[in-house]
Amino acid sequence: MPSATDLHPGETFDVAIVGDITEEVVSYGFHMTYDTSLLALDGLTVAPQFTSAYSPRPDGLVATAYPTTAVGEDVLLGTAHFTARAVGTSNIGIEITPDDPLEGFAQRECGFAEMNVTPTVVTITWSPFRNRQRSSCSWVEWR
Repeated sequence: MPSATDLHPGETFDVAIVGDITEEVVSYGFHMTYDTSLLALDGLTVAPQFTSAYSPRPDGLVATAYPTTAVGEDVLLGTAHFTARAVGTSNIGIEITPDDPLEGFAQRECGFAEMNVTPTVVTITWSPFRNRQRSSCSWVEWR
C-alpha cells in the first residue's frame, strides 16, 4: 500500500477510496477514520459511476449504484479531500457502524458484503521552505 510522506502543515491532498468487490453491490455507506489532530477532512466526493445519497455524518459517504451494480477490482468509490494540520503520522481508513442503516455494502441479492480495510498512512513533516499545494496521494482499499 503506497503512502504519502512528503506532506507539510497547510498542504491539501486527496485520497482515492477503492475496493475489490467480488459480488454485485447496489449501494454503500461508510465513514472516514483518521487522526483529527493531524488532518482536517475538507470533503468527500462520490465516484462518477455512483449516485450520491444523504449522509448525516460530515465524515460519511453514502451512494447507490442505481440503475446498475458495482463489481470488480479496484472500483473507485470516492475521494476524500484533506488538509494537513500538524506534524505527525496518521492512518486514513474507512469504517462501518454496525447498527447504522446507511452504512455497509448492500449486495444485489441480499445482505451485506464483508469488509477488510487496508488503511493508508500519511506522514506530515515540518519544512520552512515548502510551498503549499494540492497533492494526490495513495488510497484506502477494502477487500
